[in-house]
Amino acid sequence: PAENQALSVAGRWSGQIDTPGMALKISVVLAREAAADGEGVWSGTIDIPQQGVKGAALGNVTVKGDGVGFAIAKIPGDPTFDGEVDADGRSISGNFVQGQYKTTFSLKRGELEAARRPQDPQPPFPYLVEQASIPVGTATARNDGAEPNGFLLAGTITRPKGEGPFPAAILITGSGPQNRDEELLGHRPFAVLADHLTRAGVLVLRYDDRGTAESGGVYAGSTMRDFAIDAEACVRYLRGRADVGPVGLIGHSEGGRVAPMVAARSADVKFVVLLAGPAVPGHELLARQNELIMLSSGATAEAAARVRLAASELFVAMNDDCSRERASELMRVLVTAQMDATGQSIPEDESQKAAMEEGLTQQVEQLCSAWFKDFLRDDPVPDLTALRCPVLALNGELDVQVDPKQNLPAVRAAMETSGNPDVTVRELPGLNHLFQLVPNGSIALYATTPETMNPTALNAVSDWIVARFAGAAGAGR
Repeated sequence: PAENQALSVAGRWSGQIDTPGMALKISVVLAREAAADGEGVWSGTIDIPQQGVKGAALGNVTVKGDGVGFAIAKIPGDPTFDGEVDADGRSISGNFVQGQYKTTFSLKRGELEAARRPQDPQPPFPYLVEQASIPVGTATARNDGAEPNGFLLAGTITRPKGEGPFPAAILITGSGPQNRDEELLGHRPFAVLADHLTRAGVLVLRYDDRGTAESGGVYAGSTMRDFAIDAEACVRYLRGRADVGPVGLIGHSEGGRVAPMVAARSADVKFVVLLAGPAVPGHELLARQNELIMLSSGATAEAAARVRLAASELFVAMNDDCSRERASELMRVLVTAQMDATGQSIPEDESQKAAMEEGLTQQVEQLCSAWFKDFLRDDPVPDLTALRCPVLALNGELDVQVDPKQNLPAVRAAMETSGNPDVTVRELPGLNHLFQLVPNGSIALYATTPETMNPTALNAVSDWIVARFAGAAGAGR
């Protein structure tokens, strides 16, 4: 009977952890590998969609009688689950412990219920959809990326019915390797935006980042300069189509930095839309970001200010090429300030201390990456000042990642310096970094909010483009 019970534990279990302020949904897969001694070895993985975790390894998986235990590997605080299987074998419930925090968890057999995303586009569509292969570097139709200087980006084009030419927009994703839908936490913002724009008469190209999903190339080690090369290839690709009129760039977050980088040196770009695009040096943006995230997590203004100061010292030092040892020292100061601001304490347990140290080491490695160093040193102002095409800059009022109070004034100042006559800068009330309508800017709300992109933001983009280019068939060719 005990053996049968153990075997019945294998498979997928889904449910939640009752953390303060929200229920954190999780899905766990447990597996048993048979062994000669008859005991077998248990292993498993965990998905936490609200935190972007998928397939993370579990550690210390044990199944004895009705008891089931496991831990999330390589996470500070040594989070552990200790529970029991009910009599009919359909649920597991027990305690979750992470550091000094203890709460309950409950899992049931089966898949985690998919998050409701009511804006996800559903066929049939009133427009045409086609797949695209965009050559970058020396890539050709026969070169799938094997050559180091050439590869193919994979993308999707949605185009209105009719002959055109149509105004066209290229969507550029935010930071991190993302697919053409900019998919994160169950949301597909670029699929929603492309659908909305195409219904309004705009041809849209969205593509997988290099080295991501179906695109060739290598993501690791790439910087914004590389992503600009990819976006330029997309501009060339669309310019070669007879159904394309004026071509513009729409960039979200880091993509809102890449877009002006491309437009500043290409007369083929006829408009730029910045969705929460950075407009101040990277080290300034990230210091303010740390402060706002602390405030949205419930920290006092004084504690959040201390976090900003610690972050600024770290990022300025990194900007000046400090040593790895100095970076580790300053990272420790920042993490300590973050823990103090959110009511956490340095763990006393040796295994928890070791996990925290490993986490610090991983963070320092990220700081020393080519992308991070490039972002810290980057100043968007010269490229913004060089723009001569129409520009729309939008930020959500509650954005904690790209502060509208810090970045929108910088956009305005750059445009005033350049004398660009067609610039629209708007702060959208009640919207966050993803342009969702939310009560506050907490990052935790990204996943739990059903809305993917608020209609106010969608209409702001489409109305602005249509007002300038809907009647300009063939313009810019």
